[in-house]
Amino acid sequence: GEAVRELEKSIRLDPEFAPGQAQLAIAIALSADDPSSYGDLTVAEINARAVPHAETAMRLNPELAEAWGAKSIIANANSDWPAAMEYATKALALNPVYTDALNWLQTSALQIGRYQEAEAAVNKLMEVDPLSVVGRINYLSNHLSQTDPDAARAAAMELVGQHQWAGYATLSRIAISQGEVSEALFWSLKSYAADPLDRWSNQFMVWRFCDLDMPQEALRVSDVTQVFAE
Repeated sequence: GEAVRELEKSIRLDPEFAPGQAQLAIAIALSADDPSSYGDLTVAEINARAVPHAETAMRLNPELAEAWGAKSIIANANSDWPAAMEYATKALALNPVYTDALNWLQTSALQIGRYQEAEAAVNKLMEVDPLSVVGRINYLSNHLSQTDPDAARAAAMELVGQHQWAGYATLSRIAISQGEVSEALFWSLKSYAADPLDRWSNQFMVWRFCDLDMPQEALRVSDVTQVFAE
């Protein structure tokens, strides 16, 4: 969206600016047509548009953490989780407090069952940036909920005060991790009220309606998530 357009302006002004090339690749990759992302680009479109900028950033400065970060998020968009982890790890070797890379390492590791590495990454993210919204969503719902669900719920309630949608969405994920489907739907409805356009939490809500054998309610959520209710 707007970030991509502004970054495109920056590289028109200075095409040899490696951070601009890397950040443009990242912004394009984050525009995927996916509930956990922020746009409507297909994987093929991401590869066509983002890969050249990532490659340019690497050519200009192979020691730039964001260049490796760009390669990681592009691999993530392609569901190549081992590569995404490898590139995120290389980015972190250059910048150990690169929070985006810590998050991409964590989410990619979870996809292939490398739970210890995922937990180490999200713990480091929380150490580096304890106020990170995305970091707390992932830490509370993917990790703390497994070991101390009461503490996870309490922390998620605190998050509601900072960011309503994030807090409610996290409470929903914590509830489903404990097998509480109705409670998960309750919090999903609260997150929907806070941000009715968020596709990630809407998809989660569709699943909960389907769990409760309420397909017609699921179909009312949005056209984007309709396929999950059919």
